[in-house]
Amino acid sequence: MENSKISVIIPVYKVEAYLPRCLDSVINQTYKNLEIILVDDGSPDKSGEICDKYAALDERIKVIHQENRGLSEARNSGMNIATGDYIAFVDSDDWIESDTYEGMLKNIIEHDADLVVCGLWVHHSNGNIDKIGLGNGVETLSQNEFLCKLVSMQDGTGYAWNKLYNRKTLGKLQFLTSDGCSEDIRFNYRFTKNATKIIYIHELKYHYERREGAITKGEFCYNAFSIVDATRSFVEGEKDNATAYPYCIKGFTNSAYTVLSGVITNKKCEDRFDGLVKEILSYRKDILFGKLHNFKDKIRVIILSISPSLYKHIIRAKRSM
Repeated sequence: MENSKISVIIPVYKVEAYLPRCLDSVINQTYKNLEIILVDDGSPDKSGEICDKYAALDERIKVIHQENRGLSEARNSGMNIATGDYIAFVDSDDWIESDTYEGMLKNIIEHDADLVVCGLWVHHSNGNIDKIGLGNGVETLSQNEFLCKLVSMQDGTGYAWNKLYNRKTLGKLQFLTSDGCSEDIRFNYRFTKNATKIIYIHELKYHYERREGAITKGEFCYNAFSIVDATRSFVEGEKDNATAYPYCIKGFTNSAYTVLSGVITNKKCEDRFDGLVKEILSYRKDILFGKLHNFKDKIRVIILSISPSLYKHIIRAKRSM
C-alpha cells in the first residue's frame, strides 16, 4: 500500500485566509506518499505566495501559476501533470481529517474499487454544521447503485472533493468548462460510466466550508440553471435504465424546485420561471405516484398545477418569516 502514490490537486483562488489550514491538513496526513499539486488560478491576493512558501518547505508540493481560467481548468491543469496511482481533489478553503487518505486508500485497494467516497461536514457561515454520512461503516456499491445516488444527489456523491479516484478508471477524463457550476456532478456521472465498484465510507472525513464568495459560489444568476441542465441530461441519458430513471426524475425535480425558489426569492432570471414550471409539471404523475417523492414534493406540484402565482406567494411568505 505504501508504494501507491496519491496525487492531491488543490485549485487556489483568493483564499489567503483559508489556505494554510487546508495545506496543513494535507501535508500532515498519516499517509505520506502524496504528490500535492497546487494550482494558483491567477489569484489576486497572496495565495500564490503562500503556495510557493509551502513548496519550499515540502518537496512533495508542486505549484502551477496560471492566468485565471476557472475551477475546471485549474483541476485539469493539475491532472495533466499528476503522476499518482490515485487522484484526489481538495478545495482550498476546505480541510480534511489527518487519516483521510490512509483510510480511503486502504479501502480502494482492499476492494479493488474504482472510487472511494467519504462522508463530510458542511460548515455554514452562520455557524451551523450539517453532517452527510452515517458516521461509521463501509458500503459497497455497484455502478447502478452509485448512479442512483448520484443522479438524485444523495450523500455527497456529486462532489469531486470527498473522493479518491482510481487513475486507471479515470483515464483521460477531464472537467468541462461548458458544464458551468455543475462540473462536479457531470464529471462524476461520466466517470461512473467506466466504474464497476464504488466504496462509500460513511465516516465523516472531509470539512466543506460553505461560504459566500468562494470559488464555486456567488449570488443567484443564470449559472444556477446549470444544475437543472445537468439533471435534465441525466433523465435523458438514463431513460432506458429502469432502475436509475426514477432517481433521475427525483434529482431533476429537486434541482428544479431549488432553482425555482431562487428565481422567486431573488426576483432574478424571471424569464425562465414559466419554462421551469412547465418542466416540473411534465413529471406531475411521476411526482404524485412515485415512491421516491415525499409528501412535500407532492404538495408543491399540486400547488404549481393550480396556480404558479400562489406558489410564488407561498415561497416569498416563507422566506420573509
